[in-house]
Amino acid sequence: MLGAGLGFSLGGLKYGIEYKYFLSSGESFAPYIGIVGSHATDLPEVAVSVNQDAALYKIPAGITIGPRIGFNYAINLGNIYFNIGYGFPLKEEKPEYIEGSTKESIHDFANLLQNGGLEISGSVMWAFQF
Repeated sequence: MLGAGLGFSLGGLKYGIEYKYFLSSGESFAPYIGIVGSHATDLPEVAVSVNQDAALYKIPAGITIGPRIGFNYAINLGNIYFNIGYGFPLKEEKPEYIEGSTKESIHDFANLLQNGGLEISGSVMWAFQF
């Protein structure tokens, strides 16, 4: 199944496309494997605070692609998905320091906000037939 989505992530507004291969079909609970490609917009100014120290960073936009596993639970109105995967950035860009504390712990935390890495998500999908 091919799908498209729109949502929010730590890196800003996120949209993407995903292919899911269901390991079983016709059941209300169906596990799947898949691949996803997504783009996250930038966050122009993010306050990062660790132990009373704070700094401002710009989180750059980025594109990731990666594998995903999860399951679908069918309900009357549509489907609920729970996913886990890993996003590999096509171009790795670090958060840009703007101002504030220069402590390494704050910089390390800001790096966690960049695109890529472990992805855990949930979604609701409605299918329309034409």
